[in-house]
Amino acid sequence: MDRVAAAELFVRVVESGSFSAAARELGRTPSAVSKAVAAFEDRLGVRLLQRTTRRLHLTDEGRAFHARCRAALTELEDAERAVSDSAQTPRGVLKVTAPMAFCHYQLAAMLPQFLERHPEIRLDLHVDDRLVDLVAEGIDIAIRIGGVADEGLIRRRLADNHRLLCASPAYLEAHGTPLRPGDLTGHNCLVFSTNDAFNDWPFVMPEGAVEHRFNGNVAVNNGETLMALALEGAGIARLSAFMAGPAIRAGDLVSVLEPFVNDTSPAIYVLYPHRRHLSAKVRAFVDALVARFQPVPPWELHR
Repeated sequence: MDRVAAAELFVRVVESGSFSAAARELGRTPSAVSKAVAAFEDRLGVRLLQRTTRRLHLTDEGRAFHARCRAALTELEDAERAVSDSAQTPRGVLKVTAPMAFCHYQLAAMLPQFLERHPEIRLDLHVDDRLVDLVAEGIDIAIRIGGVADEGLIRRRLADNHRLLCASPAYLEAHGTPLRPGDLTGHNCLVFSTNDAFNDWPFVMPEGAVEHRFNGNVAVNNGETLMALALEGAGIARLSAFMAGPAIRAGDLVSVLEPFVNDTSPAIYVLYPHRRHLSAKVRAFVDALVARFQPVPPWELHR
């Protein structure tokens, strides 16, 4: 019998008043309980109980030991209850990492309502475009575009990541609206400076899928700045729908050439470490993400 089990049996004997009463509570025989207590005393090298024909008496050592065992068992029960409760009630620090643009344009909007619904959660949000090692850095949840497959992670798809060609109403009024992909040669196409492949814009034409590369007078290494330039009327930009969607709904951007654009990039995923017993805080946040972005993500509502 291990220490905790032996201490629990000893406390039960003391508090029930006899071996037979403790045996009935534990579903064991009185002789088995008596032998277990005797073995516990032998291991400790001290007598805890004085036995008489009518009742048991605690020795001084037994009385002190009983008080400490009772306190320790109460502490253990409280710890188990707290852990069990936290498995049922979302609480504690929740560490989440997400790409900068997705966090700014989509994630931030849902966080106040989530935290109001779960007041015992404290969110520790890491806004980071790098691929964070969740286990090594103690992260509970990651949102990634094109989530990396990892045997140690559960990966759940949240939404497609469509890209759109967008320009401001002022730009289109000044330069005209392109009606076919070939019309883009007469427009200022804003491009990326650090990802040359991103500047191959894909289209679906009657003859099949094609890609065209465009250039303009500005190359940027940041998607949010690219969108800011489009909003200011600098040209036509290829933007993720999750970034451009709110501006399109507000009328600040116009999506052009939609019948020809066939641009679905790697999907958006939520990832979290594989655990047999998923904590309530992680489960609550994943559920909130799914409710927010499925079946139709908010940035697709303009379509």
